[in-house]
Amino acid sequence: MKQPQVKFALQLLALTLILGVVQWQLNQTNPRLAINDNFLMLVFFAVSGLVVQGVLLKFSERKGALFVRVFIVTTALKFMLYLAVLIGLLLYSSENRQSLVLHFLVYYLVFTALETRTMYGVIRKMKA
Repeated sequence: MKQPQVKFALQLLALTLILGVVQWQLNQTNPRLAINDNFLMLVFFAVSGLVVQGVLLKFSERKGALFVRVFIVTTALKFMLYLAVLIGLLLYSSENRQSLVLHFLVYYLVFTALETRTMYGVIRKMKA
């Protein structure tokens, strides 16, 4: 693994652990908002983020136009996958659906912010 990939993997691991601890604490203090699939969702977001970011970091070393195409395709596929997972969870879960959507959106926003910040740094270095 190259330096940006290792750095991102460590940041992703730290973020996942922090979110896991926060989620566990929230489950203990407010059980009516707790859902059984929240840790599974957390792992899903971490793994999918690692895979997508690995692909993007690999293609960031190539020509700009190719990177842009790969970025757009991976972002669109990732969004469709996330939407399919959310719909699947909503269809097959008997738990509090509002809480499920809230957890999903929070995880989506937090992990997307980390991925975006990392890619922005890589792109800035490419231009320099």
